[in-house]
Amino acid sequence: MSRVRPLWVGLALALLFLGGWELGLRWTYRETLFNGVCRDHPALGWAPKSNYRADPRYITDERGFFNDPVGLPQPGELRLLVLGDSISGGRNGYPEELERLMAADRPARVINGAVGGYGTAQAADRLRLEGVAYHPDWILLQFFYWNDFEDTLLFQPRSGVKQWLRHSALYRWLGNRLVQWSLRGDLKVAGASSEAESGPADRSGLVRYRYWNRRLGEDRMAEAREKTHAALASIRQTADRIGARWAVVTFHPGQPEDEAALRSWLDAWGVPLIELNDLGTNPALLEDAIHFNAAGHREAADRLRAALAPLLKEEPVVEPNSTD
Repeated sequence: MSRVRPLWVGLALALLFLGGWELGLRWTYRETLFNGVCRDHPALGWAPKSNYRADPRYITDERGFFNDPVGLPQPGELRLLVLGDSISGGRNGYPEELERLMAADRPARVINGAVGGYGTAQAADRLRLEGVAYHPDWILLQFFYWNDFEDTLLFQPRSGVKQWLRHSALYRWLGNRLVQWSLRGDLKVAGASSEAESGPADRSGLVRYRYWNRRLGEDRMAEAREKTHAALASIRQTADRIGARWAVVTFHPGQPEDEAALRSWLDAWGVPLIELNDLGTNPALLEDAIHFNAAGHREAADRLRAALAPLLKEEPVVEPNSTD
């Protein structure tokens, strides 16, 4: 009995410590902006909250999309739905600037369904579950070579024990710290690698040599490409079902084999690939190794408008459906 008692005492102290930590975090912990903006979602893992107003950079509409409220399509109005990750998500980025530029030529709305951390599979599901309600004429998928293959391979909807654990402030705190530590490490490696390979003037040029997908190894990359292809096929199927056209845009270069894979899939389907990869390797347009600064968003919108112009001329304007 004397040998067992210390174990029970240790267990009780550990539980008391964890319980106190949990209560303390519930009282004092202010979650990261990402979790402040987002809610748990059974199919997508996470999604922006509806009608979020706490931060002007992430104001959402009634469906949790980063735009002002959108009603039924108006006569002659062109609707473009953007899907992607944190490069596109949020307010005051290139999607809003693109809407302003497009609206100078014709009535247009750009609807922003991009969400930080999303891979292609989540983008496809968000289109199918929520994006179709906006009646888009065009769908623009922003694809990020650095981690979209990996995100698509590794994503699992929250369910079972993980879904239950999300109620714990301690669990969320540890998860946030892990993500922040991983991201800082990736960006540190990114900066060091690019400086060695390209010189300090082009700290983002490393993407031609090293980026996050390489953590998977070549064997798992084959599986990641297969799942990414399936996710793109899902976007194609949804677009066909609702009578929308779609295109893919990249702002950063990838490994040659990844670029070739994406290009071959889209070519086979007749889907335009808009490659603006020089933008993601121009330090003057970036606020870090990945994301655009204000000048970068303006340049991305201007270049996208020029690239989309000949495609949009081929698109007949669909009159609004009064029964929807």
